[in-house]
Amino acid sequence: MNMKITEIQIGDWVYNKFHKKPIRITPYDFFTHGHRSNGEQYLLGNSEPAIGRDYDPIPITPEILEKNGFLPKDGYYYIADDYFGVSIDEYSDSIWRVEYESLEMNLPISRVFISYVHELQHFLALVGINKQIVL
Repeated sequence: MNMKITEIQIGDWVYNKFHKKPIRITPYDFFTHGHRSNGEQYLLGNSEPAIGRDYDPIPITPEILEKNGFLPKDGYYYIADDYFGVSIDEYSDSIWRVEYESLEMNLPISRVFISYVHELQHFLALVGINKQIVL
């Protein structure tokens, strides 16, 4: 599944099909670019948006959740601090239900359904959780 350029942001984790590895999106990834012998990227002349043709989304897995501090608890994964709680469980095949609750303010629970790491990154940012996802 190719990603659309509108689905990703700088800092998102995606799978780079050319390099065959997960990468975090940089400003250079939105344009045609080359690589120097030391691995440094550079923009090519007359660059045009690459429209994300080289990227696939990375599916959420229990291993990724646990590596990022989500603890298994009664069939779901949970992370919390003094201000928030986020639970995530596999709703159906490759679809995860994510719920956010504010522990500081009495707000209704926010709920979304996602499948990929970059979507989890976006959700956490939208609810104000400053968490860097690692792979």
